[in-house]
Amino acid sequence: GRDKLEELEVVVVHAQPDWTLAQVDSDPEMVADRLLQEVASLIDKPVKELRDCILTKHVHRWLYARPKAAYRLASGYLSSAADNLLICGDYFTVNSEFGVESAFLSAHALLGMESGAK
Repeated sequence: GRDKLEELEVVVVHAQPDWTLAQVDSDPEMVADRLLQEVASLIDKPVKELRDCILTKHVHRWLYARPKAAYRLASGYLSSAADNLLICGDYFTVNSEFGVESAFLSAHALLGMESGAK
């Protein structure tokens, strides 16, 4: 359904692993509010101004996104030109022990490959 959001901007906020672990069982609304406060301070905007712009929010914890090293795939991503298929994710071998960062680094590697960047 993201194609229906063409006129909207989607913002994804990730917290540092140590803060995330400390908040793992916290109320999602409280986590969203604390992250919103941090974003507001980083971009020097009032929290109320940002709250007024938000149509919806979702808090997702990457609690189980830490695959065992033995099961990780030995590349940053997979691609198959014949199938027109590109795959990235937290289960690829990247320089991170944190699932969400691994997923980001995998996507970054894939995008670098797609753009021809090294």
